[in-house]
Amino acid sequence: MIVLGIETSCDETAVSICKNGNILSNVISSQIVHADFGGVVPEIASREHEKMLNNITIKALSDASIRLNQIQGIAVTNGPGLAGSLLTGVSFAKGLSLGLGIKVIPINHLEAHIIANLLEEPNIEFPFICLLVSGGHTQLWLINKLDSYISNHFVNNVPHYLSQLKFIVSGSTHVGEGEHKIFSFIRQNNHYHSNTNTFIYGLDSDLIMLCLNHLNISKHIYL
Repeated sequence: MIVLGIETSCDETAVSICKNGNILSNVISSQIVHADFGGVVPEIASREHEKMLNNITIKALSDASIRLNQIQGIAVTNGPGLAGSLLTGVSFAKGLSLGLGIKVIPINHLEAHIIANLLEEPNIEFPFICLLVSGGHTQLWLINKLDSYISNHFVNNVPHYLSQLKFIVSGSTHVGEGEHKIFSFIRQNNHYHSNTNTFIYGLDSDLIMLCLNHLNISKHIYL
């Protein structure tokens, strides 16, 4: 099945083509215009999405060597996010669906972050812990299986680690860069705990271990 994915929840416009679980193309446009304001301006974000969606969709189709009439379904972010930005993406998706006579599937932005790990690592073993870092959302999730998630706001209960996280984000020079800094930090700080046979990839292995003990599991952790 060939699916067109549309993301417009905040300040990045993204369109991707996925065929049978394989990503054929992924085109992203970041809105650096917000840098002058010290944060995302919702109305400007909405207008930028409107400007970019057509061209980005054409580019994604071209990169994937897929024709528009080959698309069999459309997946679009419907929340959480900025209302105007979401409306732009959903309206665009609905227009395409009417023109092509195909279904639109609404996607939860945060759930998509979790499930995207399965595209990158199809052999992930359940249960696993997922660290979700997206905009104002910094959460640890226990993923028992598909459609079975437990949100654990453990990070928010440990001021020391939360202050570390804020320090990393505060080093951003433009919108969206904070998340890239976090992921770079994560990739450079890998840990292995022989006592639990668990690989840990995180801001601080002690924090993740506390969360593991709190949830009483010892499985692999994926970010």
